[in-house]
Amino acid sequence: MQMVNVHKVQEFSDKLPEGTMLFNGEYTIKKFLNDGGFGLTYLASDGLNRNVVIKECFPKTICRRSQLMVGIRSKAQMLEFSNMVEFFIKEAVKLSKLKHPNIVHVHHVFEENATAYMAMDYVTGSDMLTLLDNPNYKFEPADIVEITHKTLDAMGYIHATDMLHRDISPDNILIDKRGEPKIIDFGASKEEVSKASRALSAQLQIVKEGYSPQEFYIEGSKQTPASDLYGIAASLYHCITGQAPPNSNLRLSAVAQGAPDLYKPVAGNFKGYPANFLESIDKNMELFPQGRSQSAGEWLEMLSGDTKSNLAPIFANKTAGRILPSVGFKLAAATAGLFVIMSGAATYTHLYLNNPDRSEDTIISVNKPNGGDTIIVNETPVAKIETLPVRKVYATETPVDKTISRPVKKVSVTAMPSIDVGDKSNPKPSRSIAEIMSELALETPSNNSTSETTTLPVK
Repeated sequence: MQMVNVHKVQEFSDKLPEGTMLFNGEYTIKKFLNDGGFGLTYLASDGLNRNVVIKECFPKTICRRSQLMVGIRSKAQMLEFSNMVEFFIKEAVKLSKLKHPNIVHVHHVFEENATAYMAMDYVTGSDMLTLLDNPNYKFEPADIVEITHKTLDAMGYIHATDMLHRDISPDNILIDKRGEPKIIDFGASKEEVSKASRALSAQLQIVKEGYSPQEFYIEGSKQTPASDLYGIAASLYHCITGQAPPNSNLRLSAVAQGAPDLYKPVAGNFKGYPANFLESIDKNMELFPQGRSQSAGEWLEMLSGDTKSNLAPIFANKTAGRILPSVGFKLAAATAGLFVIMSGAATYTHLYLNNPDRSEDTIISVNKPNGGDTIIVNETPVAKIETLPVRKVYATETPVDKTISRPVKKVSVTAMPSIDVGDKSNPKPSRSIAEIMSELALETPSNNSTSETTTLPVK
């Protein structure tokens, strides 16, 4: 009998092992959560034994791990990785300044193992996509209405600080155990890396089929708050219909060639929603940004434009398993809260403008591998205050039929044929999408615009 030598093969893993300690033992890795392409996410515990989420800058297409240290696969990719770490830290610092109940808070960023990490609040719950994939879970109309108002309030806050999210989709909206939505995983740093290194655009997968507006696919197109609103509308469309909306790039191609839009409106096809609610989703699923709401506040104003409905006020939300106060109580609380917020904003603005030495309690410490700590003190950004209408929530009469949803598909960019949006009866020579967008693009109102113009090239 011939003997066969069996050689033990060493197993390599990109993930940090369980039990790994970071930042001088402040954080201990408990388990790996997911891989987002741009980074790895872990569940960890901090020095007070509280659960936190640790996100590691680790673009797997160009990185490798040797023990705990992160290295690059090729010396030619050194600049790209350096840019990624830089933008990762900048994003974490910006996100740490956002204080909103419906935005997951980043409270620490540090460098270690030749890369960077950010520590975020741990949210007990599931992302919206996971819930949509669960046949035993169902989003009732009342849940969707409440999620919409709170998500728009958070998005309006983000836009008021001159930031865009750029990656809104069901997998980036967490629903905690109380049914509260939490926005996570900004795509801003991916966009910045794409500008610095176009060769990495496809690897970072910064567009998502069904949820990204068509301007994300076209080089040179302007991205505005309306771009984020498209992502919100697309996510809500999935909750209502049980399916992701059609790809916006394919929609644009169909319309430009004279075919009907692939998008099917939800208005008039589903029961149990307040007046104007479904219409507002259709409006913000418009192909071209000038057809959508230009701010989160404008969308909310559309929802409050007609509050008449034959639906009874909510007193209990069975799906989320929580008791909600009556509408009258909510209105009174909201009115009192609005007065306190406006009064506080006036006081804060006065102190902020008249105190040159201003700072916030939260600090970001960046631990350099070859040197001491650098302390970056947060300065709270001055947000443009936008008065939003008082929200009313309604109970449902008829549940919404839904099927098992399809997962988010991340897609790379493909080249688009030349298309034309001219008169259907008088075809004209084909033009490029960039030329069409140049003619149709409108400027967003200055109070909601952003100075950044970040796009994904068409290859």
